[in-house]
Formats: sequence, C-alpha cells, structure tokens
Amino acid sequence: MRKDRSRYRIAFFTSQLEGDYNVRLWKGIHWESQKNNIDLVIYPGHALKAESEEVSSYNGIYDFFDPKKFDGLILSSGTLMDTVGEESYVKFLKKYRNLPMVSIAADLGICSSITIDNFSGMKLMADHLIHYHGYKKFAYLSGTIHNPESVDRLRGFREALAQNNIPLEEENIFYGAFQQQLVKEVLTPLLSRNLSDLDALVCANDDMAMGAIDLLESQGYSIPEDIVVTGFDNSRLNSSYPLSITSIDQPVGEIAKESVQLLLAMIEGKTERKHINKKLDLVIKESCRCFTFPEFKMLFRSRTNIREINLKLIIEEIPKGLFSDSIIIDLFMKDQEKLEELLIKDLESETSEFFFVKKIRDYLYQNNSQFFFINLRKMIMYIQGKLNSIFSDASIVSNLNILNYQFVILFDNYEKRNQTLGRFYTNMWSSSMRESHQELLTSKDLPTLYEVIDKLFHINSINTYYLMLYKSRTLTSELQLKYGRSDGVYIDCKEEDYSFPSENFIPEELLPDKKRTTLVLLPLFSFNRYFGHLAAEVGGLDSSFYEDMQMNISSALMSVLSLRERVEAEEKLQQSLLELKETQGLLIESEKLSALGNLVAGLSHEVNTPLGVLMTAISHLQTITENLYDDFKGNKLSKNDLESYFSSTLSSFNLINKNLDTAINLINRFKMISSNHDMERKREFNLSDHLKKIINSMSGELELNNHTIILDIPKMVILNSFPGVFTQIFLNLISNSMLHGLNDSQSGTIDIHLSCKESEIVIIYKDNGKGCSIEELNLLFNPFYTTLRGTGHSGLGLTIVYNLIRNKLSGRIEGRLGDPDGLIFEIHIPI
Repeated sequence: MRKDRSRYRIAFFTSQLEGDYNVRLWKGIHWESQKNNIDLVIYPGHALKAESEEVSSYNGIYDFFDPKKFDGLILSSGTLMDTVGEESYVKFLKKYRNLPMVSIAADLGICSSITIDNFSGMKLMADHLIHYHGYKKFAYLSGTIHNPESVDRLRGFREALAQNNIPLEEENIFYGAFQQQLVKEVLTPLLSRNLSDLDALVCANDDMAMGAIDLLESQGYSIPEDIVVTGFDNSRLNSSYPLSITSIDQPVGEIAKESVQLLLAMIEGKTERKHINKKLDLVIKESCRCFTFPEFKMLFRSRTNIREINLKLIIEEIPKGLFSDSIIIDLFMKDQEKLEELLIKDLESETSEFFFVKKIRDYLYQNNSQFFFINLRKMIMYIQGKLNSIFSDASIVSNLNILNYQFVILFDNYEKRNQTLGRFYTNMWSSSMRESHQELLTSKDLPTLYEVIDKLFHINSINTYYLMLYKSRTLTSELQLKYGRSDGVYIDCKEEDYSFPSENFIPEELLPDKKRTTLVLLPLFSFNRYFGHLAAEVGGLDSSFYEDMQMNISSALMSVLSLRERVEAEEKLQQSLLELKETQGLLIESEKLSALGNLVAGLSHEVNTPLGVLMTAISHLQTITENLYDDFKGNKLSKNDLESYFSSTLSSFNLINKNLDTAINLINRFKMISSNHDMERKREFNLSDHLKKIINSMSGELELNNHTIILDIPKMVILNSFPGVFTQIFLNLISNSMLHGLNDSQSGTIDIHLSCKESEIVIIYKDNGKGCSIEELNLLFNPFYTTLRGTGHSGLGLTIVYNLIRNKLSGRIEGRLGDPDGLIFEIHIPI
C-alpha cells in the first residue's frame, strides 16, 4: 500500500460499461472491492483497435493512468483485445508490467489470469445437440477471429463434431463481433439459402443468438420448430427474452469476485502469478426444443392421486440454468411442505379461497423487486406445466385452470401496480433529467455548465465527482480541476489552482480518505477533440447513465468552448482591425512611395538608353570637329578628311534624331499613365461604330500579317464617356496582341465580345496567341515590364490600359490565361 493512502487502490480496464457481460463484470468487481475496503477506479474504453476514429477516441482514457498511483490492475482482456492479436495487446500492457495484474478471459503468460474453459463449454453444447437431439447439420456464428474466447469456442465446437464424424463446412461459419446489432450484416449470406437443410445455428454468445432469432423470425422462420438456435454465457438478458435460449453458464459474478481476491493476494505477497481456469455448465432451455419433447411432457402422467403431489421432486427436476439465481428455489424448498398443503387444499376444495395463490402473493409483496417477480412467475409457470402434465381428472383440471387464472390476475395486478408506480417515479426523474439535459446542452458559458452538471449529479444522488479539463488544447499539457465535490463537499476551484500532470487521473489530496469509493473515469471528447475527463462515483444507477453523461457533457463542452473561442477570435479580429486601420495610412503612403520609386527607376532605365546614345553621338561629333579644326589650322586638311567628317557628322545627326524621338515618345507615353491627364470631355458615342473605326485604322497591319478581329458588340450601345480613352485602350491591346502574342503567327484571331448588365458593361478581349507563363501574367500591368527588352519596346502599353480603365473609366481589368492558349482580358466598366 502506498504511504500516502490508508487503503489499497486498484484499477479496472474494460471495454464499455454497457452490455450484460460488461455490467456483471464491473459491478461484481465493484461489490467485491467494497467488501474488501479497496478503492476502485474503472477505465471504460473500447476495443483497442476500433474500426472508427470516434470509437477509438474512447481509449484516450488510458492516457490518464499512472501505475505509480495504483496497487494493482484488473483487465477485461476478452473485450479489450477483441480486435487485436495477443502480441499487440501484450505490447499495450508493457508499461504496466511492474504492477500486479489479473487478466480476465485470456491467459497472457505475463500476469495472473482467470479464464473459463470455453473449449469444453462449447463442446458440452455440441454434445448435447448431437447425442440428446440427434442433430447433424449445423451453422456456427462466431465472434471475432482475434478474440481468444471466440477462438476457443469455435475450436471446441469443431472438436465435438469431428469426434462424431460430422462435417462443418467453412461456408457455414460466420464471424461476427459478439454484438446483437451486427448479426444481420453477418448472416445475410445464410439467409439467401434454404435453411431446411440445417438443424441448428450455434452462436458464440447469447447476444448474437438473440439477434439471430430476431432476424430469422423476421424472415418467417419459427424458432425452435424450423431451426434450433443456441447461445453461450447465459446472460441476464436471456432470462427476460421471450424465448429462453439454451446456453452455457458463465459464472461472471464468481470471476469478478475471484479476480479481486486474487489481485489482493498478489498485492499482499500471499501468492505468485496464478492461472485459474473455470469449468462451465450447460443450461437447457426452450430454444433447443428440450421442453417440447414427449418424454418431458409425460414425465408424471402415470400419477393421478392428488395427495401424491411432491413439490420437492418437481423442484429437484428443474432443468439446470432455468433460474439465474437460486433464491426462488431455496424459498420453495424451505416452505415445500406448507406449499404442498395449500396447493392440495386448493385443488380439492370446491370453495374459492385460493390459499396457495395468497401465499405466493405474500412472497411477491415481501420481496418487492422486478428480478424476484420474474423468477417467481417463471417458477409458478413451471409448476403449472408439471401439474397439467400429471393430472387428467376433469375436476382437478378444472381447479387447476381456475388456479392458473388467479395467478394471471395476481401477476397482472402486480405488474400494473408496479408500472403505475414506476411510471410515476420514472416520469418525475425523467422530467428532471430532461430539463437538466436541456440546460446542459444550451449552456452559454462554463460557470453555467458547471452548475448544471452539479444539478444532474445531485438529482442522481452522486456526491463525489470531479470535472477536469486540459489547461490548453495540447493533449500533453496539464489538467486542471474545474468543478467537483468530494463526498458532497464542494471543492472551491477558484480559491486554489488544482493543476496536475495529465497522467494523474485526479489530485491525490482531493480523493476521499475516510470513505471507500469506486470511481468511473469518462473521457470527454467530441469530433476527436479532447477536453479532459470526468470522474464520478458509482452508485445504484444503470450503466447507461454514465455513458449518456459522457456524451452530453462532451457535446456541451464542445458548444461552450467553441462559442468562447469564437468570441475571443472576434475580439482579436476587432483589435486587429483597429491596428490595421492605424497602420493603413502608413502602408498606403509606403506603397505609393514604393510605386513611385519603381516608376522613377523604370523611367530612368528606359530614358537613359536614348540619352546615353545622344551623349555618345554628341561627344563623337565634338571630337571629330575638334580634329577637323586642328587640321584646318595646320593646313593639313585634305579632301578625304573633309568627306570623312561629313559622313560621320551625318551618321551622328541621324543617331541623335532617332534617339531624341525615342526619348520624346517615351516621355509622352509615360505622361499618359497619369490619372489626372484630361484627354477630352465626356460625350455620347456609339461604341460599336467607334471600335470599327479603330480596327479599320489598323487594317493594313492586320492584313499584312493575315490577322482577323471578330467584333461581337450590340449595334446600339451608346456610352456617355471618353471615346479617346477607348481608342487608346484598344490600340494598346491590339498592338500588345500583335507584338507579343501573335508575333510568330500568320493567321491570328482576336475576339472582342461585349455584354451589357444593369450597372456595367463587360468586355471580353482574347487572342489565340502563344500566351505567357503564370509568373509573366502576374507582371502584365507593371510599368516598364516587357518580354521584348532591347527591341525598342518600353513595357508601358498595358500599364496605360490599366490606368485608363481604373482611373479614367472607374473600371477594372483582369488578365488570365486562355484555354487552351492565348490571353484573355476581362474589362468591367460602370455605366
């Protein structure tokens, strides 16, 4: 025992809390821990290799387990390793090897274990079906291929059939998952066949047997008349199922009890590693046709004397497993003589006293529980069936019928009473739960959510619980206790910061020391986002309560935290917008300066070329003129020198004129970029006619290169705008297409399409030229960008187009690559 604790603390790893086997197991471990004053913490995950992410997310609960905080560990290995092999499962347990462990349903070779003899149990079932009933044609519904219990049960069934020379075809073996709801999918191939060639469907557990019976009956088959169905485990659900299922009794309660006792012995050093293998018994019920056999019906037919009724003999011949608990049998055996006397008195009497019925009524109301009621009714029905088989005398049979009718009235009244009371209390509880769940799912903030959770636990008399959330969204971060109670005492999380490493399921100082507790840990997550976990004490509630709480609290946390994160994000956005507005002016000025710098740099680069040539030519003129003058003064000037001078001078003047024109044109085109350049006044003009004039002005150059312009513009588009601006735009666009896109083509096409909308005109201009790269597309409208650098092109054409459309026409232009080639310009101009 750890020094900081006054009791041992053990953990139980299981797959889910629900399901008959799981419930019996964890409740049995809970009761035995309580009996031995041991603290218990239940970790309900799922099968280690779940088929869906949502299901596998439950296994995050094992991240909250620190072996140093516990004295021992019990494992529901049969359910945990349902979908993984033993090797993977043992690897999972490696970090717990120094802790005393008991494995249930699987002998792993690394720790103590308690198993059941699944092999012999299923062999016992097969022998009964083969030797007592004479069945030879079987189908088998197995569990998963990785589950060790499933494997042993199938092996036992195969062995029994092989010893009797009965074949089992592989097509008659179906693999399920020990779950009733999955049976339909698994048995679909079987339903497509004629089942008249089968005697029995043997199932590896009762859940699957019930699912198979429901499925077969929905298809029109009668069980067991058309086909026999058997199960395994003898679950409690079997007792309340309309057709009692022949099964193999698995002593889950004993296993749970012995697992705690074995672990305690290991903790105290009283025993080493140990393996216990429990034998199983056959439980004969209706689904194998045993109770329809003639020999059963005629068992007491020879006896007719009413005084020879022997309740002890009748009770002793009850088929084993008819009752899941011996309390009814013990009660009837104890009062056997008195009950016989009252029964005989009723059957002989001509009055309507019904002494036997009154005695049974006393039993019923003294032991006011549904479980006792079910078993008592089953006992009376069994005795009635026996008596009906014994007597044939008309007067006795008449009294038996009257007696039977009185029992029908008794049981019906009891059920109605219980249903009325049950509905009253259930309605009160359900109403409170519905209101609280609605409050839970509509909580807007964490403090409100915590209060509603507290209310839910109070309604269900849970006095100890702890709600722990991650301090951040990082799963490796610390956990923090946000709300809780310890033995009814509220924990003030505002006054003290209860933070602790995530692998510690709860701060040690908060756990009740005086009171022994069983806690169940529930992972809180939604859509693969983990919030933390909830630890709550185990009370007398149904296991579904805890899983419902887990799902509802997780959903509520997701809603509240998402809302909070959204509000925080909006606040940050508002702050960012304020900061953005403060810096927007600076950014705009900075961008203007940057753009101006680029323009100046581009202009300087372009103008420097012709100016450089001009300076070189002038310098050359100056040099040859000075040389000529020196020759003239020295009387050295010849005719050839003079002719050479004139030739150089004329060449220099031509070069000067040409580069001077280039510089002037460049500056004039640059001036056209200015948004303040007032080219003309607005006036009305026909856009179609205007564009035709522009195209006609370029017809010579177009015809020379065999290029075609297709104009698709409505004839009556009248604009009140600047016709000169449109001239500049389309002259530049057409020139750009011929110079860059169609320069290698002798038969290019330019399409100009216009459509009118309510507030704008849209012009689609495209050519079928060679287009450009994505990088070049992003630079099309930049000043001085050209792919024909060094050939006399300035790279201002599309810049002019962009500025005229944007600044003069208040429109916009976008460029994109054509499909499959060429360039497309989309122009939007408001009207």
